[in-house]
Amino acid sequence: MVGGKSTLYRGIIALDIALFISSSVAFSDYIVMFYLIFFYAFYGFIDVLRAFEAKFNGASLLNFKLITGILSILFAIALLVIGIIIGDKEVVVYGYCLMLVYSAVVRIVTAFRKPSIVYIQ
Repeated sequence: MVGGKSTLYRGIIALDIALFISSSVAFSDYIVMFYLIFFYAFYGFIDVLRAFEAKFNGASLLNFKLITGILSILFAIALLVIGIIIGDKEVVVYGYCLMLVYSAVVRIVTAFRKPSIVYIQ
């Protein structure tokens, strides 16, 4: 599988973080929400780094990964600020749900994009 090793590593890291978050549920609801938002922002940061790596390899800088990564980071920062200033858990939960829907749409669009490399002929 192309990219199987990175998918495995990502899955192991996600499992570790999920176990840590589930073990800290008893402490506070806000802590769990902020961990989830930080996790989402981290993956946005990884998308930005991948876009710059693609630029280093010769692709155009303003590609889809860069835009989605920046939007993910900005949305996560906005949710953190809203969660700290307003302090309403429902707003943060609905915002996180919107982040998940946005991530799903981006992944669906990415799945249907035509790749630049033909893997199977």
